[in-house]
Amino acid sequence: MDKKTWKESVLPNMGWRLGIKDEEHDPFTKLAAEEVSIIMQMNVYPEQALISSKDWKSIVKFYIKNAPDSLTSDMESIASDVSAPFRAQLINIGDKQVPQVSLLEFDVASKTLYIGDYKILYALNTFGQVTGTWGLQKPLSHLIMDEGQPYIVGIGSIIPSDLENGYLAPLSSPEEINPNKIVGPLPRPVHADISDLNNDGKKDALISSFGNHKGKLAWYDDFNEEKVISSFPGTRRTEVVDMDGDGDLDVVALRSQAWEALSIYYNDGKGIFTEDKVLSFSPVHGVSYFELVDFNKDGNLDVLLTNGDNWDLSQIDKPYHGVRVYLNNGENKFEESYFFPMKGCHKAMSADFDKDGDQDIVAISFFDALDHPRESIVYLENKGDSNFTPRYLDGTYSGKWLTMDIGDFNQDGYPDVFLGSYFHNFSEFSKALYKGGQDFPQLLMLLNTNK
Repeated sequence: MDKKTWKESVLPNMGWRLGIKDEEHDPFTKLAAEEVSIIMQMNVYPEQALISSKDWKSIVKFYIKNAPDSLTSDMESIASDVSAPFRAQLINIGDKQVPQVSLLEFDVASKTLYIGDYKILYALNTFGQVTGTWGLQKPLSHLIMDEGQPYIVGIGSIIPSDLENGYLAPLSSPEEINPNKIVGPLPRPVHADISDLNNDGKKDALISSFGNHKGKLAWYDDFNEEKVISSFPGTRRTEVVDMDGDGDLDVVALRSQAWEALSIYYNDGKGIFTEDKVLSFSPVHGVSYFELVDFNKDGNLDVLLTNGDNWDLSQIDKPYHGVRVYLNNGENKFEESYFFPMKGCHKAMSADFDKDGDQDIVAISFFDALDHPRESIVYLENKGDSNFTPRYLDGTYSGKWLTMDIGDFNQDGYPDVFLGSYFHNFSEFSKALYKGGQDFPQLLMLLNTNK
């Protein structure tokens, strides 16, 4: 990081965690009393110093002396002159002026697009008609289908929090909700999977409770008894798949929040998991999303991963943010084969958009969308052998793209892209207005024009 960020943001926070008092700043500013109590019980900011004043001053001096004035990179994200093969369509639902879409999921079976805009959930069919509307108490972070039944994950709080206000529940009217299928309260859950993890013939819930200072990755036997896989905070997403070919479902999980890593949790068949940390990253890497894809068609699952989370202590442009592909050597060991620099990159998803037999990529930037709108959406056309041609869209579109999904919305046989816009506060919205934005839709639909 740069010198200013170390001095004004990261080092003061580091000091708090080592019990170094800072009379000018308080780590509990703006926190509710209940949350302050949780953090104090965890001893995140010790009362007594864990390091001598002399040593602390030496550490500060070292970073201030050696950190660069700014971050630079020799890598450039040079895009093709040919536009990305999509036609943009803006969709507004309801009369909400400032979009806050925290959930976007397309269900292939029912051909329904679910859109969670703050405390309202909409269901949209392929004719663009709203077929369902739900009023909710909490914003949503994920929706998952299990045998035709949608389950929703209520995050509790969009901003970092350790309060247990989240839940997993079936989406239905209150009188129809099965109390045995509700899991919670949970510390800021962001993702869930539903599978039989212990081979007893009953479905279990696997939930990534991101939290903040505390969190957990846990599975819930028949939606009841909690089995903690990891007590670290920051799990962003999981995929449930047999990674070692033994017939049991393993868990692949991406964790951020200082202990950044991609891990495979191998299942013994009875729901007891052993961790193999296959990729590790620095605490400032900002991992944000992953999915398993066979890019080189060798029969092994490779990793598509993004890093660009820039909402914490170092809100600066980072040349190491972007889209990465890691190839599997056949033994679940992964090596980076491709990197596309993209500031503030939040998510990338793969599909064969041009129907040429290989997996292309669409990526979005959330944290840099207002400053560089044209570069906030990129199409990476797969040319084979870990070569991708970057292509941007013609024109710019008003939004901050937090959520994305892929599906054939117009049923023409080609996958389309759905983007959900999220403005965290009116200050961000005002910035977009200042930059000339006029229409701020909840949804930007990118209809595939390859046909």
